[in-house]
Amino acid sequence: MIIFYILKMFNNYTRLFARFFSTRPTTSLLCSLKEEFKIDGKSHRPRSSIPAEINGNTLSGNEGEPFTRSLVGVILKNSLEEAFNKSNCAEFLVYQNNKASFNTIIRLRADGMLSCVPPGSWLRVILTNPVNYNSLKLNTILVPKKVVFCQHRILTSCFDGKVSFFVTATLRRDIISEDKNKLVYHSRLCNLFIDKEELIDPLIKMFGNNSEKEENDIPIKIRLWCFPFIQNNNCQLEFKLKQIDERYYAKINSTENEEESNDENSNIGEQQLLFSTNFCNWFSECIERFYIKNKMNNDKKIKMDKFVNLLNKKLKNNLDLPNEAKLILFGSAISGFGSNDCDLDICLINCGIDSSLNPSIFIDIRLNILTEIGSLLRKDDEFGEVILLRHARTPILKFKHLPTNFNCDICIEHQLAIHNSELLKLYQEFDERVAPLGFAIKCWAKLYGINDASKGSISSYAYIIMLIYYLQRCSPPILPFLQTRKKKKNNNSSLKIVEGWKVYYTKDINLIKQKFQSKFTPNKQTLAELFLNFLHFYGYKFCIHSNIVQIRVNGIYDKIQAKVPIKRRIYVEDPFDLNHNLTAGVYSENLNYFIKCCQKPIIGLRQLDKEIFSLNEVNDQISSDNNKLQKEKLKMDFTSIISMYRPTEKNQKYPRGIPTNTLVLFS
Repeated sequence: MIIFYILKMFNNYTRLFARFFSTRPTTSLLCSLKEEFKIDGKSHRPRSSIPAEINGNTLSGNEGEPFTRSLVGVILKNSLEEAFNKSNCAEFLVYQNNKASFNTIIRLRADGMLSCVPPGSWLRVILTNPVNYNSLKLNTILVPKKVVFCQHRILTSCFDGKVSFFVTATLRRDIISEDKNKLVYHSRLCNLFIDKEELIDPLIKMFGNNSEKEENDIPIKIRLWCFPFIQNNNCQLEFKLKQIDERYYAKINSTENEEESNDENSNIGEQQLLFSTNFCNWFSECIERFYIKNKMNNDKKIKMDKFVNLLNKKLKNNLDLPNEAKLILFGSAISGFGSNDCDLDICLINCGIDSSLNPSIFIDIRLNILTEIGSLLRKDDEFGEVILLRHARTPILKFKHLPTNFNCDICIEHQLAIHNSELLKLYQEFDERVAPLGFAIKCWAKLYGINDASKGSISSYAYIIMLIYYLQRCSPPILPFLQTRKKKKNNNSSLKIVEGWKVYYTKDINLIKQKFQSKFTPNKQTLAELFLNFLHFYGYKFCIHSNIVQIRVNGIYDKIQAKVPIKRRIYVEDPFDLNHNLTAGVYSENLNYFIKCCQKPIIGLRQLDKEIFSLNEVNDQISSDNNKLQKEKLKMDFTSIISMYRPTEKNQKYPRGIPTNTLVLFS
């Protein structure tokens, strides 16, 4: 028995000795994907675990040429697609950091390891033997020692199985192409030769341009996706156009004292849609009449205030609440974008809840208060349809007040929502066109069935943020940036910490107007032009892959800077809660339908303009023999006009259990 234990201990010590003095094989790539794939610069293994000779990345060869053991690049085609190929290699596009450009396409042999990496992934490849960038040629085969994910150098995405890169290109008139139908655009990757037909806006190709100069249709700057390829004859890396996302034209209506900005949208003017003056005046009247008819009247405001006061007394008399507790209205009811049929968003504040509590405890306390309110309202015959949504981002209690027919939502200590409503109200008061445009966009969204966040679409609140974003960046701009803070102390823009977020915005509208009007020329576009340009902006120009809809600051701010996943998802940022994407629940199918809903009305209304109104406005007269215009003015209103051009095919995705045939006209 003793001999047995001695032999067992000897065996264990032998294994420990062998493990301690054994070296790790060079084929360390065969380790698990979880061990090998780390985020470059943050969570990968310490530098001490990397061999000392590759810490500097760059070595010197025998002849003094620069060598490296580390290559950065993009996977173009993984080895999974070549599983039955003996080489079992992945295509790798090498990026040369010192030149900030791509070098060539090589192959990586990884024994099946890279089959788990999707195309378009940026990787840092650690090599066993050093290589020289100049020696890398097409289809050079390298065996990596280690592979880690790394930071994107250029925005990357996949289209139809091809890896493409997002770049900005500027028109080069000094370079003449051999093909007269192609123009040269310079980008950070290379010079791109693009056909004129691909450069022209789809609407201009469809309806033509009444401008005498065809050059006005050619953008001076474009933002595009291009994919790499190598011609067999010269083995030189080149790029081809995949698609154009945004077009920028020569700046118009500029002044010498315009506000400086790094935002490309503000530095380059947009091309205006071509609609006749008569059509714009008529359609603007339709929008204005719709707004006047549906905006909240004074009687509704008085009834709302009375109801909130009565409900406040009822809660204080029956619940154990502090004396400072009170109900406050927020949302569209006070922001200026609410109609007579809108719901009432109510917040109970000053409940004595410590905001420094753990978030889970904070939510539990709010749920307990909402449960007590729900129990109280269920006992009263004046209230019905009492439902507690405890799993919402912000728990709310929904109910209906039967005598007034008010549909209400109550939340607890949601201070950010109150500030959001006040900020939107300030923007609405800044220009008289903002509120009618908001009503028109909300109506358009409801008529087309793209306004319900619970069904994977965009909420009405997000649409208002998108409108403000556009009006801040149109040319010339209509709205300022109220959240911009200067270094000097400003009493009108005091900084607060609300629910862990910085809250600040300027409330002195008159002061902002004076400064704003001194820097920009007035924008004299009609309601019709702004509404149609809004649809055109999100239907044709806005880059969903990279851009973020945010109204906080002027300047370039994309998904890379925000450190959010780069996907084909629209991102609308909350003005204060920067981690809250208002459109996080929008499905890709609904996003495609949203783009169709932006494009279809422009095409239809452009055709209506041609049929009814005269595009030749030299005499600025309408034929007296044609009474169709007068008849259309009397018969058609905004809702009937917009309803005509709703896309017929609606391949939208909905959560389970939600009907798809519900359509409410406006609220």
